[in-house]
Amino acid sequence: MKHQPFIHFPRALAGLLLLAGLLGWAPNAAADGNGNGTTQPCTPTPTAAFLPAISNFAVSSTAYGPIGSPVRVSITFNCGNNVFAGQVQQISIFAQPAAGGIVDPTYGLLFPTSVSNIYLQLTALAPAHPLTNQKSALIDVVKSSPSATVRFQAQYIKLGIGAVNSGTLSTINPVITSFNNADTVSPGGSSTYGSLNVAGSTTVTSVSCTATSPTVVLPTVLKNALASAGATSGRTPFAINISGCPTGVQVAISLSGTPASSSGTPLPAASGIAQSSGSDPNVAVQILDGDTLAPVDISGTQTKSLGTTQSGVTLVSRYYAQYYAVQPAAGGTVASHLTYTLSYP
Repeated sequence: MKHQPFIHFPRALAGLLLLAGLLGWAPNAAADGNGNGTTQPCTPTPTAAFLPAISNFAVSSTAYGPIGSPVRVSITFNCGNNVFAGQVQQISIFAQPAAGGIVDPTYGLLFPTSVSNIYLQLTALAPAHPLTNQKSALIDVVKSSPSATVRFQAQYIKLGIGAVNSGTLSTINPVITSFNNADTVSPGGSSTYGSLNVAGSTTVTSVSCTATSPTVVLPTVLKNALASAGATSGRTPFAINISGCPTGVQVAISLSGTPASSSGTPLPAASGIAQSSGSDPNVAVQILDGDTLAPVDISGTQTKSLGTTQSGVTLVSRYYAQYYAVQPAAGGTVASHLTYTLSYP
């Protein structure tokens, strides 16, 4: 049996996502929650907060939703209570997101990047209010305890199914133009005391995996070895080798082909029996897993995990191919082909 090489390689993308943020603050800022212009000094801690770097990760064309790991930073707003003089019952701190963001119904406030399909997601975690394009209340501080902490989270999101072009992954800066007191809703009461920035940029590159395209030659056997339906013969090992992938990529493989038929009825794809284009109409080729000897599903929908790539290490997917008599062999040639697909979740 000659296995005609038929290769399908989906290309994935690897990204070195390095993200850092800095909060810059104006001194002697103020906040007020009663709309009358009364001010109360506020101090953020830390005065220079950084979003940690996001670890390296790969992005496939089929990925959708969060990619990579989220990073967080906490900021505590302390507005004191020694000069309220009974006027202010509550301090509300608002954030003004930068222009250019979009609000996705699933992932909230997203900022576009210079790479298509990839966005930066910015959220303020509970008990803060979710951020939107409009001014959003982050924290409400009552008079008896005028101090509270807000946790910000940043993560990259991929929207839509499709390839990601290589390029520099830069975002709008700053993502938060200002933090303001509650009196931004009334004239003369606004006091700006900070902005949230994303420092640096990220390079996204395509995954450069390479894989073998084996041609499997089964031995010549006598037709008497395949004289009854369901008989098998000529089991032969083969392997698909994957190398050159970036380190840390989860790789899976699936096989697809046309199932053989018996008396005009297609056999289940889960049986791993592929239709032959050879001259013997009664003999097909069955694919078995190289580790378990179980039939391999050839529907293309069942994946086998090959593990995580390591630098300089080749991933190997092992199989066996064998003749399979759908009906008693008539004698002649057998030839089948299958497509394998590599995926990078």
